[in-house]
Amino acid sequence: MQQAIPDKEINRIVSLYEREGFTLSKIAEEYRVSIDAVFFIMKKHGIKRCTDKEVQKLRFLQAKQSFKRRQLDSIKLRELAIAGSMLYWAEGYKGSVEKPAKLVDFANSDPGMIRVFLNFLRSVYELDESKFRIYLYHHSNEKPSELIAFWEDITGVSSRQFSKPYVKATHRNKVKRMPHGLIHVRYHDKKLLLDIKNMIDYYMHQYAPIE
Repeated sequence: MQQAIPDKEINRIVSLYEREGFTLSKIAEEYRVSIDAVFFIMKKHGIKRCTDKEVQKLRFLQAKQSFKRRQLDSIKLRELAIAGSMLYWAEGYKGSVEKPAKLVDFANSDPGMIRVFLNFLRSVYELDESKFRIYLYHHSNEKPSELIAFWEDITGVSSRQFSKPYVKATHRNKVKRMPHGLIHVRYHDKKLLLDIKNMIDYYMHQYAPIE
C-alpha cells in the first residue's frame, strides 16, 4: 500500500512548494513517498500547481547573487554610476520582452570605453571576478594571440576567461576599422543586469522626467 502524507503536513508542503521552490519530486524525496502521494495531498487540499514560468521565477528570486552594490557615498562613485549605466544603456545588450537578456554583455572596440565600463562595475559593485568572460571578435588578417594579450591588459581579466574568438574572413588588404578587434565584456549574473537596468531607469527619470 502506498505511503500517504499526513494532512497535518499540508502547510509545510505549501511552504516548501510555493515559497522555497521545491519541486514535487523533491517534496516526495523529503517525505520519502512517491510523487503520486504528493499529487494526492495537494489535490485533496486544493493546492494549485505552479506553472513552469512561476517555478523559474521563484528559483531566480531565491538564487544567490554574486555581487553587492556599494554605497555611492562619494562624488567619484556617483559619477561612475552615471557614466557606466549610461554606457550600458547605449552599448549594452538588454534583451527584449520576447527574449530577455540573462547576463551583462557590453560590446565595444574602444579600449577607453571598455576601461570606463569595467571601472564602473568594479567600483560601484563588489563582484566575483570568476564570472567575467571576454568574447573577442576580429578579422582573419589579425593575430588572435596578440589581440588577446592586448585586451587582457586592458580589462584585467585573465586570458583563461576569454571565450573562443569569432573570426570574420577579411580581404588581406582591407583597411582595419577596428585595429584591436571588438570585445564583449560579459558578467554571468542576471541580477546584476537587472540592477544596472534599474539604475538606468533611475537616471533616465532624473534627467529626462516624463511630464
